[in-house]
Amino acid sequence: MFHLCLGSKIMPLRKEAFHKEVWDMHEFYTMLGIFSLLFLIAINVFLFFSIIRQGDERRKMIVEKAGSNTFMITAVYLAYCVTEGVIKSFTEKIPIEEKNPFIILTAMSIIYFVQLLYFKKKYGAGYEK
Repeated sequence: MFHLCLGSKIMPLRKEAFHKEVWDMHEFYTMLGIFSLLFLIAINVFLFFSIIRQGDERRKMIVEKAGSNTFMITAVYLAYCVTEGVIKSFTEKIPIEEKNPFIILTAMSIIYFVQLLYFKKKYGAGYEK
């Protein structure tokens, strides 16, 4: 039996209650992980639908600028990763790490979303359709 100390009182704490609290934390972290994964998938879906959707010239310019900036940031990041991997493989004999495509796609989606919001605010409200 465990004991819980509250101020000057020592209260017995059953083992079953302790395990239930631990189990509740596991459920919380599991649900947090599931909701985070669903949020990241929703951002990726938003990326594709915002690119496909048609609009006026201003909207096309906003999407084009956001897309080109996102591509540039992603290309620089991947070039950095490749360069870092090659240098580490030659100097420290560490093999080049594989990159998780879902993580890269999610990072691209977040960067695209931020860029889209920035250019939408910068070039005005001609974004609706």
